[in-house]
Amino acid sequence: MKRILLISVAALLFVTSISTTFIFYNLYDKEKEHRKELDTKIAKLSTKIKVSEKNNENLKVTGEQFVQKMFTYNNETFKKAQDEVLLMVKGKAKEKLLLARQPNQEDDTRATKIKYFSDVAIEESYYNRIDVESALIIVKFDHNFTISKKTSSTPYEAKVWIRYSEGKWYIDNYELEQLL
Repeated sequence: MKRILLISVAALLFVTSISTTFIFYNLYDKEKEHRKELDTKIAKLSTKIKVSEKNNENLKVTGEQFVQKMFTYNNETFKKAQDEVLLMVKGKAKEKLLLARQPNQEDDTRATKIKYFSDVAIEESYYNRIDVESALIIVKFDHNFTISKKTSSTPYEAKVWIRYSEGKWYIDNYELEQLL
């Protein structure tokens, strides 16, 4: 009787062991598949994050380049600098720049005689994504202007609205504010 009971218990333990092995093996396979799905999702999201970070860095760089090109010139390169800035803009920004570019012959002749230099020192810049194709970049910088070896420095804040068009970021509008 003890033998039958011992064999029954052993058989029951064996059947239970095999059943739990199959159950755990099935759960292991499901978890393995779930892990592969999660790894795939993580890889896709990592790629999206890297692309987004690069794109966001491009936003800041575009805003900073606009400010640098707009304010870095001397009496010999002024017109060339204006032309470079015009290539970066569209919309209201282009209208503003073209209005500011109205020729004045008296200023042109006076400007060629006086030696001057203008540049910027960017303090900080940050962006706010408006949507997929547009953003607002705020650039704080010091505008340094030198005439006859006398330099003045003025702090500014530029708000630059940019828009993605034709595979490139363009300046759509801008505002400059002198800081005190």
